[in-house]
Amino acid sequence: YVTLRRIEMFETAMSKIEPGHDRVAEAIDEAWRQNQTEEYRAYSELSNAAHTDPDLAAVFRPAMAAYDLARRKTAMALFSAQEKRAEGFHLRRDVTRFLLDGLATHGWFGDDGDTRAAQILQFLKVLAREPESRRLLAKAARDATARPDRREPRKPPSRRG
Repeated sequence: YVTLRRIEMFETAMSKIEPGHDRVAEAIDEAWRQNQTEEYRAYSELSNAAHTDPDLAAVFRPAMAAYDLARRKTAMALFSAQEKRAEGFHLRRDVTRFLLDGLATHGWFGDDGDTRAAQILQFLKVLAREPESRRLLAKAARDATARPDRREPRKPPSRRG
């Protein structure tokens, strides 16, 4: 339910962003607003719990994949063909999404939390607009694809009595 509700909220909000506006800034602001909702908090809690609960993971991982696909389709409909063809488009989307998610989930900064959150939102908007930032992210994506890290993940130490 929470995933379907988040998809609906995201699609509805993004469909209201009008051409000619700063779509990137509006999309970032809206994604941040949505990360302040009860739906986001429930989604975040379920996502975290799914890491350690195999039964929940079996149900929730497909829901998370559906949400990711819906966000991707919505972005593809929101932005122009030129914007979507720009190098690093999807990486910028991912960086924005996961930084906002982390900020919403773990961004308890104390007294200056609102200021720091505003600075991070502004950083993401600059990152999305600046050609040099776009080039650096595109290079990072190319480099990661060309030379993937092939190391096996570390296994936890065995428990021997």
